Amino acid sequence: MDALGEGGPSAALVVRENKKMVLRLSLRARAIFCLTNVPYMLFALQWSSAAVNSSSSDVCRAPALHRACLLGVSAISASYHIVQCFGQQLFPLWLQRRQAQLLILDVVTANAYALLLARCFGVGYVLPRAVSLASLMIIASVCKRRGFYMAYAVFHGVWHILSAVAIKMLILQGTSSSAGYQPS
Repeated sequence: MDALGEGGPSAALVVRENKKMVLRLSLRARAIFCLTNVPYMLFALQWSSAAVNSSSSDVCRAPALHRACLLGVSAISASYHIVQCFGQQLFPLWLQRRQAQLLILDVVTANAYALLLARCFGVGYVLPRAVSLASLMIIASVCKRRGFYMAYAVFHGVWHILSAVAIKMLILQGTSSSAGYQPS
C-alpha cells in the first residue's frame, strides 16, 4: 500500500499514542470525550432555514450548505474519536487499522470547512476565532504527546464544543447582517 493507505510513520505514531491513551483513560472519560462532538450535530440539525437569508443567491448564505458541512465534519470527527477511544473493544481489526485514515479525513474535512468559512465570511472575520481555537488544539496535541491523556481529552473536547459554538455564532452573525460578511 502507498503511504496514505498505510498511514505513514506519523499515523503509526498516532495509533500507538491512541493505544496508550485508551489504557490510561477510564471508559467514562472516553465516552464523555466522544460526546463532545455532539454540539456540531445539534447545531446542524436544529438550524432552520429561517435563521439565515435563504432567498439569497449567494451559496455562502445557503443553510443547506452549512448544515451538510457540519453534519459531515461532525460525523467524520465522531467516527474517528469513537474508533480512537473504543476501537479495540468494539470494532473489527480492519476498522481499527483504518484509524490513521480516519484521522487524516477528520483533519482534512475540518480544515476544508474552515477554509470555506474564511472564503464566505472573510479571513479577517474568521481568523481571530480560528487562532484562539487552534491554541486549544496545540495544547491538546502537546499533552497527548507527553502522555497527559486526560488533559488531551479535556482540551480537545473543549475545542470541539467551543469551535461548534464559534461556527454557530459566525454563521448566524455573518449571514444575518452585513457586519463581517464579505461576499465573493
